[in-house]
Amino acid sequence: MSFMSTFNITSTTHLTRDGIRLATDVYRPAQVDGSPLTGNFPIVLLRTPYDRKNTRYRAAGKYWAANGYVFVVQDCRGRFDSEGKFVLLANEGPDGYDAIEWLAEQSYSNGKIGTYGTSYSAWVQNAAALERPKALSAMWVTQGASNGATSSLRHNGVMELRWLTWAVTHGAVSPEAVRDSKLQEELYQNGIDMYDWLRRLPWGTGSDET
Repeated sequence: MSFMSTFNITSTTHLTRDGIRLATDVYRPAQVDGSPLTGNFPIVLLRTPYDRKNTRYRAAGKYWAANGYVFVVQDCRGRFDSEGKFVLLANEGPDGYDAIEWLAEQSYSNGKIGTYGTSYSAWVQNAAALERPKALSAMWVTQGASNGATSSLRHNGVMELRWLTWAVTHGAVSPEAVRDSKLQEELYQNGIDMYDWLRRLPWGTGSDET
């Protein structure tokens, strides 16, 4: 079966088990006139804290739909158009599980859900997989860590300072900052000042002695 490079986009929300609505875009294979094809398709899910409306996700949706898949991209809890409070990695397991099982029940689904993504979108896959959703059929985990205590978040227990820059950068587009222009401006300025702060840390010469 061949598919046109046409796709149909639907913006919706997915309700989590604790009543939080997560903003979700669904890209479906479509007819030339833009109407979605009927039938049951495998689904590719990507969950992101980086704004599902980013043009790169639209390009991904076009690609997957053109190849006979439904592509679903979802804002993580507390990010952009999704409700709730964002706490790093805290809710990604249950939220990912709920999204996978919800998609398996949709009329356009064949019951097989695959996930993919890089960086944070890789971490959320591992978190969801730990919940053992029955419909999860495949994962493509790119540049994601499996143990935040020994690597990525902490290096053998010591916090990796790159997460400070991550928090400041992405905090500037958090719902809290969007609602408070003064806070947002301070976060943007903090990002500009970040390297000066890092240079002022009490650096010392390390040792390889045990």
